[in-house]
Amino acid sequence: MTERLWTRGQKKVIDPVTNRVELSTSSDQFGLSPVLPEGPLTGAEVMGVEGYELSATNSGGVTTHSDGEEMSAEDRGGASLTFTYVGVFLFCATYFFRPQDYILALAFIPLAKITGILAALSLLLVVLSGALRLRIEIKWLLALLGWLILCIPFSYWRGGSFQIVILGFGKTVVIAVAASAAVNSWSRLRRLMILQAIAMLAMGALAFGMERHSGRMYGIGNMFSDPNDFALQLCIILPFCVALLRTSASWIGKLWWLTAIFTILLAVVATYSRGGLIALIATLFFIWRRFKPTLIVVLPFLFLALLMGGVFIVRKAPSYLDRMATVTNIEADASASQRKELLIESLKQTIRHPIFGVGPGQFPQLSGFWLGTHNTYTQLSAESGIPALLLFCLLMRSALRTIRKREQDDAPNEQRDLCLGVHCALAGYLVGAVFLHTAYWLAPYLLVAYCAAASQIPRIQSAVASNSIGDGLEAGNL
Repeated sequence: MTERLWTRGQKKVIDPVTNRVELSTSSDQFGLSPVLPEGPLTGAEVMGVEGYELSATNSGGVTTHSDGEEMSAEDRGGASLTFTYVGVFLFCATYFFRPQDYILALAFIPLAKITGILAALSLLLVVLSGALRLRIEIKWLLALLGWLILCIPFSYWRGGSFQIVILGFGKTVVIAVAASAAVNSWSRLRRLMILQAIAMLAMGALAFGMERHSGRMYGIGNMFSDPNDFALQLCIILPFCVALLRTSASWIGKLWWLTAIFTILLAVVATYSRGGLIALIATLFFIWRRFKPTLIVVLPFLFLALLMGGVFIVRKAPSYLDRMATVTNIEADASASQRKELLIESLKQTIRHPIFGVGPGQFPQLSGFWLGTHNTYTQLSAESGIPALLLFCLLMRSALRTIRKREQDDAPNEQRDLCLGVHCALAGYLVGAVFLHTAYWLAPYLLVAYCAAASQIPRIQSAVASNSIGDGLEAGNL
């Protein structure tokens, strides 16, 4: 006799003899119901399936779990995980949309601090419930934070380093840890990716209508006002848009994300950012290598991209081409020459202070230009010593290996595409980080959190996961 359980419009049929689990729907008489992997279900396999009542078979008989009941150590504190996710979502919305930069009345309200505290408190509840499981990536991130804290007493200006590490980077670490714990379903990961992509697209759309400075398009607000920073942020969300395009089930969703992709390409070019262009080329290369699109898809897309890019370059020539030429001819541009000097100075400071550096965030005061290193790797080595650089590299290596392993699992295409989007975004960022000092940004560590979270989301959710990007946009799930 089989044990039957009803879900939303579905039944789970569990045969206690074979332990075979089937999802049955109204089309069962036609033999169309999907079959889940053989073997007994465990609490870890059903963790994170929100709103569904599941049944698990073990050596002691049949155990039924429903919402609000404990299924495993990881599933304890389910409400806390939900609150944590809400806090992370609100913080990211505040961070990327930055409403305080447009609405003067909100400028006096510390929205980021409020949402950050909300996420931290809910994360504390998760820790107390025993549901928090730290992946190796998060352990490396905590080790990096610990080392930066250790560098504060040796800083050129202790107060400045304390503010950057504790009040700035510390908040980033809390959000990353919270995201890695709370993103326990593919729908939650998808929503955060949608949020980040739409925020940067909205900023790009607004930037197109703003006044240009020296012909360059700048981002809106204080956080992304630098065109180089803005270009790299756009490169990060480009793989997200490709993944969401591929997983969208509706033609409206596909059209939306296709338009978004072309908007990003134009916006990156319009920033006149040399580092942004190199990061864009690298990101496109990773997208081509990892997603492996067919020639039928690539050719029309490539034709339209070249056409639009060619029109822009012709209209802006020769200024755009002259600026891009300074990538290889540094002496022809004053800013390029200055960045070369900054790179050399950062290497000198690394040699002089190889262990603790000059202090987190203190390189601009010693550079002679009051400018950052324009290189994330030498920023870490110069400001916090070679150990900080090694921890950062180990962190990124671990994240890349984790997401690569997950995307190679026998997972449905939609889940694999989301993993590929995160993978390409992180790889593209690591190239762009050569040209910008981003050691204390939120974006790269949020990508690390996505990698850690994706590795823990059970594959059983493929049977109930949403297959359309329109779920977030059309149903208001954002």
